[in-house]
Amino acid sequence: MSQNDFSIANQGFPSFRTDLNSSLQALASNSSGDTEPSTTYAYQWWYDSTNDLLKMRNADNDAWITFATFDQATDTFTITTDNIDGLTATVAELNKLDGVTDDASSYFTASGAFSNRNLIINGAMQVAQRSTSETGLGNGTNSYKTVDRYSTYILGLGTWTQSQDTDAPDGFGHSLKMLCTTADASPAAGDRMLIQTKIEGQDIQSLGFGNTANTYTVSFYVKSNLTGTYILEQYGEDASATGNNISTAYTINAADTWERKTITLNVDSGAMTADNTSGLVISFWLGSGTDYTSGTLNTSWSNPASTDRAVGQVNLASATSNYWQITGVQLEVGDTATPFEHRSYGDELARCQRYYYKFPSASRIGLAHRYGANGSCVFSGLYPVAMRAIPTVLRTGTIEAYNNIFTATYPVSTANTIGSSADSFAIAFLGSGSGYGVGEATTINTDAGTMASDAEL
Repeated sequence: MSQNDFSIANQGFPSFRTDLNSSLQALASNSSGDTEPSTTYAYQWWYDSTNDLLKMRNADNDAWITFATFDQATDTFTITTDNIDGLTATVAELNKLDGVTDDASSYFTASGAFSNRNLIINGAMQVAQRSTSETGLGNGTNSYKTVDRYSTYILGLGTWTQSQDTDAPDGFGHSLKMLCTTADASPAAGDRMLIQTKIEGQDIQSLGFGNTANTYTVSFYVKSNLTGTYILEQYGEDASATGNNISTAYTINAADTWERKTITLNVDSGAMTADNTSGLVISFWLGSGTDYTSGTLNTSWSNPASTDRAVGQVNLASATSNYWQITGVQLEVGDTATPFEHRSYGDELARCQRYYYKFPSASRIGLAHRYGANGSCVFSGLYPVAMRAIPTVLRTGTIEAYNNIFTATYPVSTANTIGSSADSFAIAFLGSGSGYGVGEATTINTDAGTMASDAEL
């Protein structure tokens, strides 16, 4: 430790050398000392050995600016930001995100990613290839109806309209809505109603199933006129996993109000196979009979009795006009629910088309060629994205093949899939007419019908 006034007087050589060495030692040690130097200069360094602070004299030579705090025991230091030129934020303020009033640490998960965090497809309910509204859903419904990647299962429990609704929380454009049109206030014991989404096993490897120390978080926005307890159930459907499930209760506190719910879980002990089959099933219960509610809610991964799956669940079918809406569904690695990861419509559409591709509903959607005088033709092409598996081709109504040269249209009686893969399709339409030229080019029209390829989980 050394300090000096850095003013060397005219003197004999021995004294001059002593004074010079003292000045150099003061420079080398940043004028270190328990108290500040008696003589100071603008921009002079001083190491405050009492408080272990490194300081610099300001330009006016009337104050010290603290740059860093040192921990001599651990040989570490911390930069002090309060007075750095160009920064007006304090340390506490730098701990916050722009425009956010809470601590920034709550917006990031130590084990999660900054992008591609959300493992849920179509969580903002943007894509609805099949329909934007379906009425008369009731007993026996077990399929996808409107919003892509969300299937509907109803056994008993009244009649419903499902829609892709434009009522949504701030920052969202759509929600999935279930509206009761025929009530069932006294459900039978085996009745139940769920909205489900499934994730491929290969897409949830980041969750680390098999190591129960790993955590993941599900979050979503929900709204209903019927307050009370609802159940979110998750099930490991992968054949190599334990087949266990777990149920978590959440509460809708205020009627007709969007609320965000967050559920954090440890993963199950069973690993998930990294393939294109169903790995994790997420089910939102909306109603159930006593076969699913008369036990004790299963709140840990296990293979429970059916009576433990939905204990406490309200009956959304108790009155007509009851409704339930959901959007902003997110599933991510770690114990923190970060802000919803919005993706573009084009991005979500491509992800959805891996499972379901609806051919355009319009004239002349693609070229085909006739291979029979009865008008039979083959329509082939590439899917916009590779589908999860070889799909099943679905057809409704009348599909037509149209030849501009002969200005003739005709209905196609049947459609058979031939030689298709997950990447491409080849569909043979068997005609019932006569007099058509073999090898003629024709176009496929879907004005009066629909075609789709289905590779859902």
